[in-house]
Amino acid sequence: CYCAVLSEKYLKAFSDVSLPTKIAGLSTTWAMMSFVFCRFEPEVRKNGFFAHWDSMTWVVTASFAIKTISTMYLLQALDSVQKNIGEALAVIVIYSGQVLLPSIDKAFDLSVFLLAIMVVGAVKTYLLAPAVPKEKIQ
Repeated sequence: CYCAVLSEKYLKAFSDVSLPTKIAGLSTTWAMMSFVFCRFEPEVRKNGFFAHWDSMTWVVTASFAIKTISTMYLLQALDSVQKNIGEALAVIVIYSGQVLLPSIDKAFDLSVFLLAIMVVGAVKTYLLAPAVPKEKIQ
């Protein structure tokens, strides 16, 4: 959530720059920090960054790249709170798909489902809550 708020802030602050340029700037920063963190990971230093990657790892990586770019386009139009509601609803849909698809052996867990519903409800409640006047904040 915090990363979405920061991304929204910078996506909207630099309105004179094209969206693909903003996405490239954010992605470059994320990639650089990821490689810095990986530099201190002993397994990565020993075996290399792409050691043990298989085709499924590449599919997941590609799906996260597509999701991230799509999210940036959404944040340009929506605010981060609405985007988080969308992501929470997506988690509910994915979980429901995992439970309902016969090819995936996953049993329904009421606590997991209710937790996802609670997140959506909490964010929705936050959106509906009236703003507190500044003189009452002290």
